[in-house]
Amino acid sequence: MGRSGSRWLTAGVVLAAVAATGLTAYARSIPDVSVREHAAADAVDRDANAEADADADAAVVDPDAKGHGPQALNVPGHQVFIDTRKLTGAPVKRNSGRAEVELRDDAVHGGPAVAVQTTQAALAAPAPVVNVAGLDFATWGAGHPPDTNGVIGPNHFVQTVNTSIGIFSKSTGARISAFTFDSFFANSGTAECDSNNGGDPTAVYDVPSGRWILADFAWIDENNGPFFECIAVSSGSDPVASTWTFYSVPAGDGNFPDYPKFGSGPDGVYFTINNFAGNTYVGAGVYALRRSSLGSATLQVQHVSTSSTFFSLLPANLVDAAPPAGPEYITSVWSGRLRVWRFTVNWTTPSSTTFTSIANIAVSYSSQGSIPTPGESVDSLSPRAMNKAQWRNGSLWLTQTVRTSSRAGIRWYEVTGLTGTPSIRQQSTFSPDTSNRWMPSLAVDKQGNVAVGYNVGTRSLNPAIRYAGRLAGDALNTLGQSEQSLIAGGGAPSTGNFNRWGDYSEMSVDPVDGCTFWFTGEYYASTGANWQTRIGSFKFPGCS
Repeated sequence: MGRSGSRWLTAGVVLAAVAATGLTAYARSIPDVSVREHAAADAVDRDANAEADADADAAVVDPDAKGHGPQALNVPGHQVFIDTRKLTGAPVKRNSGRAEVELRDDAVHGGPAVAVQTTQAALAAPAPVVNVAGLDFATWGAGHPPDTNGVIGPNHFVQTVNTSIGIFSKSTGARISAFTFDSFFANSGTAECDSNNGGDPTAVYDVPSGRWILADFAWIDENNGPFFECIAVSSGSDPVASTWTFYSVPAGDGNFPDYPKFGSGPDGVYFTINNFAGNTYVGAGVYALRRSSLGSATLQVQHVSTSSTFFSLLPANLVDAAPPAGPEYITSVWSGRLRVWRFTVNWTTPSSTTFTSIANIAVSYSSQGSIPTPGESVDSLSPRAMNKAQWRNGSLWLTQTVRTSSRAGIRWYEVTGLTGTPSIRQQSTFSPDTSNRWMPSLAVDKQGNVAVGYNVGTRSLNPAIRYAGRLAGDALNTLGQSEQSLIAGGGAPSTGNFNRWGDYSEMSVDPVDGCTFWFTGEYYASTGANWQTRIGSFKFPGCS
């Protein structure tokens, strides 16, 4: 979600670094990437971008930020039993008059040509089974955008928004409990997390350990830190009434730890952050939380950081009960390169931990810019790779928003060869009509079938939530299961809601049957400031 104070409402401080030439300072700092100004990049909505960017704060990338090698720390935990149905409290609404700023990659990246799917497949994706309202701004929100996350567990769907948590029945979709991060972390035993939860929330069901992990960031002093990732770990698979262990993990190396993203790896739970020193981007942080120490009195943590050449990394997310031994994979798509690193953590000898680049693949895209709606225009977060990077059956799957023709489309990738030399097996951009599609998230079931959820909208079409997919046997580079509606938009954000959308959505797969997809994302039931979220499930009929 981003920093508090004057920019609290504009969740996820995604800081811009735009040079006078119109190119980002970040893109210009990479010598091996051909960069030129893309004069038409935002032609679909020049007015929208002017609206969104008119008051943007200046920001820079520190080209001398080099990152650091492995560092280890032990974080004490505090345990308490919580029945979430008894938690009370409402989020504090925070308002801001300042526009959001954004780190952009505005160049045209000329990698290998990518197919654009311009038609819907004949066979539709399956209709929703569960289709219910999630948390909303009026009752549970603290700012814009909602920062919607949500994952399915054995018996519950847990959703997080800015800045509350909702727990829903898997069988019916009925809401069992809802509560704020502050009321939940009031028992955490740490001054920084008890009542200072700042946003960018995350929910993880770690299948190998059978534990829930709920997290967001916090600080004592917004300008000077220190900064923390506040992490709660359940004692088992029931998030409603459980003993939780709370940890306050120092994050950012003294810098603001923006946009945390989590994933379950072979030996632990991993998260990544974008580090900012004020308005200066100084590199990404990558953190490993040892699985065997989750829920214990002492959480074992190791982390590394990168140079400012790399931005918005994602940890690979496994959903296997018995994951393969080996390293975790970290990935990103930025400045025309799809990159993969191996993060091999040595929990006995931290100095032997390695973080090694194994792929630097040219990819072809240009970024979208803002998305027009019947209300105000909203950020697309193009072209960063979106939550989550899914690791299934030996493949790594990614998705992002890119520009195709005169609109935004959904790009997706399958990367194979992770244990050797990674390569792209298939990739495509889904843009079957003249509407914009953005804010994607994908997941993969146990048979290798893929589902991707996203928003759809135009200047005259209120943002809706839809999804499409592909079966493992469908033709390469295609979504062979055509678009299905989760919910139509009944309105759009009215002027004055800071041009924010997302900052993410989430698709996950039921860890019990390995087949049922669950998706959650943002929409508006009516035009105004009251964002809504939706939760839906479906599965392909051939998966059992």
